[in-house]
Amino acid sequence: MAVFGGLSLTNKGLVLQGKAQAGAQLNYTRIAVGDGSLSGQSIPAMNSLISQKKNLPITRLRTQPPNKAIVGAVLKNADVTTGFFWREVGLFAQDPDAGEILYAYANAGVTADYIPPGGGSDVIEKQFDCVVVVGTASNISAVIDDSLVFALKSELDAVAAVKVDKVAGKGLSANDYTNAEKNKLADITAGAGGPGSATDTVIGNRTIVDTTVPGDTGTLTGLLSGIANMIKQITGEATWRTVPGMTIAAIKIILDAATNAATASTLIKRDSAGRAKVAAPSAADDIAIKSTVDDAKTAAIAASIPLAQKGAAGGVAAHDANRNVVADGILLPGYSERRYTWTFENGTANQKIDFTLPFSEAISGYIEIEVTGTWAYAPVPGKLVKRLDIVADGAGVVNTQTGNYTEVTGGVSSQIVISNVWADAANSRYVITVESLIPAGNSFSALIRRHSPNSVTPFTMGVVYTGAASTLSVAVQTIPDNTTTQSGYLIQKHRFTTDNGRAIPLVTGSDLNYLQDTGIYDGYQLLNAPDNSASYYYVEVVGHSNGPESWRKQRATALTGTASTPVIYERVMQGAIWGAWKRVLTAGTVSGIGDIGNYITDANVLYDNGFYNVPAAWTGSPFAGEDGANQGYVNHLSWNNGSTYAMQTFMPINAAATSQKGLRYRRKINGVWEPQWSKIYGADDNDFELFKIRGFVTGNVNSYTEPGVYVFFATGGILTNGPTVGMDYGILKVFIGVNGYLEQEATAVTAPYAKSYRTRTETVWGPWKRILTDSDSVSFAPAVHEHSRLIATTTARDIRPSLTGKGQFAPYFVSRAGLNGAVSTDYSDMLVLNTYDDASGGKVNALVFDKSTMQIFHYQAAQTDPAWGPYNTLAYKEHVSKTRSNDVEFLVTTTAANTLVSAASFSSSANVTVKAYLRLTAAATVEITVWYQDAGGANTAYIVPSKYFDAAGSYCFVPLFLNVAGGSSMNVVTTCSGANVAHISVVIEEA
Repeated sequence: MAVFGGLSLTNKGLVLQGKAQAGAQLNYTRIAVGDGSLSGQSIPAMNSLISQKKNLPITRLRTQPPNKAIVGAVLKNADVTTGFFWREVGLFAQDPDAGEILYAYANAGVTADYIPPGGGSDVIEKQFDCVVVVGTASNISAVIDDSLVFALKSELDAVAAVKVDKVAGKGLSANDYTNAEKNKLADITAGAGGPGSATDTVIGNRTIVDTTVPGDTGTLTGLLSGIANMIKQITGEATWRTVPGMTIAAIKIILDAATNAATASTLIKRDSAGRAKVAAPSAADDIAIKSTVDDAKTAAIAASIPLAQKGAAGGVAAHDANRNVVADGILLPGYSERRYTWTFENGTANQKIDFTLPFSEAISGYIEIEVTGTWAYAPVPGKLVKRLDIVADGAGVVNTQTGNYTEVTGGVSSQIVISNVWADAANSRYVITVESLIPAGNSFSALIRRHSPNSVTPFTMGVVYTGAASTLSVAVQTIPDNTTTQSGYLIQKHRFTTDNGRAIPLVTGSDLNYLQDTGIYDGYQLLNAPDNSASYYYVEVVGHSNGPESWRKQRATALTGTASTPVIYERVMQGAIWGAWKRVLTAGTVSGIGDIGNYITDANVLYDNGFYNVPAAWTGSPFAGEDGANQGYVNHLSWNNGSTYAMQTFMPINAAATSQKGLRYRRKINGVWEPQWSKIYGADDNDFELFKIRGFVTGNVNSYTEPGVYVFFATGGILTNGPTVGMDYGILKVFIGVNGYLEQEATAVTAPYAKSYRTRTETVWGPWKRILTDSDSVSFAPAVHEHSRLIATTTARDIRPSLTGKGQFAPYFVSRAGLNGAVSTDYSDMLVLNTYDDASGGKVNALVFDKSTMQIFHYQAAQTDPAWGPYNTLAYKEHVSKTRSNDVEFLVTTTAANTLVSAASFSSSANVTVKAYLRLTAAATVEITVWYQDAGGANTAYIVPSKYFDAAGSYCFVPLFLNVAGGSSMNVVTTCSGANVAHISVVIEEA
């Protein structure tokens, strides 16, 4: 039987209760029942039942002093179509402000009663009361359907207690009234109350109101109405006058027939021991008898899993005290996961353990093995995960396999390495080997996961054994290609240094010719090092972006130098052929380059190019002895690596003798220095000093043929073969060339400051020619134009390409509309350039200058075309847009990487906005990249990092704002997974 334990008021019920105590009407509207279970809900916060099954009308309402109200209803299964457990009940009331609310709620939990569906042999009719606290509220009512009112047994007993038994020959029983009432009768006047004394006229008509709450005192009408109310409640009919469906006598007959025996069509009554019997069940919803329950129990025990099978192979998974599943692995369709443990012994080298599958277990999908360890003889905690993407057939052939360490943390990677899957043909099985790199004793645990479209079985673990030393590389975590950050930038994945930022160590004796990966290294006794030296070197390698195996650069710094004089070499590979190492010269390693005070004493043995200081005595000097003439600067230039060809120049800085001043040079040919230094014209050679002031010009000017500067006076006259009149005082410069060719230039130093020149071949002088300057241009009349060289303007308003002269440049007077056959007065000047004799030289160009709009139009057509057709308008600087590329849509016709979409160039540094728009006709993966240069060099930015668009459509993206370097270009490129599906337009704008 359901145990509800009393109703609890909801929050809204408490609010309505407060309103009722303040005088508002407390009106109950209905009772609802359901089968909902409490699972943490707060009853005060509830607004409805958890799972309502039926609404019940209120059949009675009465108060129970001092502060309670009893609200009743009847639960029948006659109209129940689906059985349910009666677990929850709710009392609803009408709030004058909020409307109908859930006033109170109770839940029976596991004691719920089952309410079967109607129409069967079980007829349920439960009459129950809801007792709620109403406090001091006085205005309490309920919506009651009079047709559903039933009488309680207690109410019927109350009626029976006050009934009057009829005694033969008497109107009333002798004991039907109290002494007080008897005394009252004694006080009545004789005849009062006698037959006919209380006539209908005296009593008058009375109206029974069967909704009146019964009371112990009151008027005759009130008392009779209360009795009528009780009769209506007892019968459960609509009015007290309605004939009840069943009389009390009929009910008594049914109750009297109740028995504890299994009797058909009778009520069940318990015997003195509290038991009752029913017939053996035949239907699924019949009451079970003990033998039926015993049989079911026996069958359940027989069908249950024995305790011994919990956690055993072929049994069921066991649970620990916290209800966690305890097992060694998981096996699902296409997926398995299993844990294995083992221990490597301490002090034993080259220990291994195998995990195997038979060849018949053809492998596909991926295998992931995860290993962790303890710290017994070495610290090996952490996590080592290797994923194998693999396809292998049932005959021992591994069709494809890639293995990568996807996670490497802690010290476990210092001891453990994991092989790829390999085929053990002798035992017809596939094997994964876990190997120990060090002889340390530690315990390990592994999880091996398999996932495949096909059925799978877990690997079988073998026993620990020893073998050959491991050839597997130490585990290094692999980052997948094309890994990007959240902002869309690719992660740099190439290793330039070791993990701690130091140089990557090379194995002693490594061959630098085969070192091609870009990075920073160091090593000792390296093959093909500079000068084949066995020294230690720092080595920097740069591989070309398009083929580092054939194009790369190496830079080697020897540890044999000092901090102030490092020894550095460089070489490059071109087309897979290494060039020779070249010494990088620095101020600290080559004397004479910027190091004042570094003297050499033997110039004959110089090898490196550079500038050197020499003392008062040095081998190779052009002067004997030790004096200031020997002090100075030597510049050495070697023509080839072996310095068999070279040149030196020497400038003395402290020479006293004039003959020792000036610049000298000598050459080295086939390893031998010339015996003499040659003089470069200077102060010690009067015959050949450049631009020496040589004195006054006298006599014939033709005689002055030595290079230099002369002064002339020609007061009132002209020098023989001298310049023209007006050059009384001036300067004469003489320049000499090869084969006796000369030039003389005369410049007047007084007004009108004229200037003239003339030239001479081997023997013949030319005439003097005036050089026009702004001081004498007014006296020069312009030369007569040779009009025969100009082309006369032709009036041809409808000049056509086919009518232009071939191989000519010609002006025309035209109208723009006339160029295409129309008549108009939009007059213009036209320049036609038809520079080749036939069509093989290309099209005819024409520029048309509009006389009214000041616009320039560019036409182009074939030489045989009858009309000019479309044109382009030339823009003035003030009108030129800074847009470097327009948004013409570009169709990507290939899946090749980095297809050029748009380009622009920049003569000076600029701030640039790059916008891109994408239209897809089908789903595709698209990447849009910008290549450009900024102040730091070449750079890359992404408008769209590689992204999959799952549907056709149009897309726009956040613009890029970039700063580009002057003299650089910008390319916008794209990579698309499908050809002819992507249409891209790009706009490059300079701010």
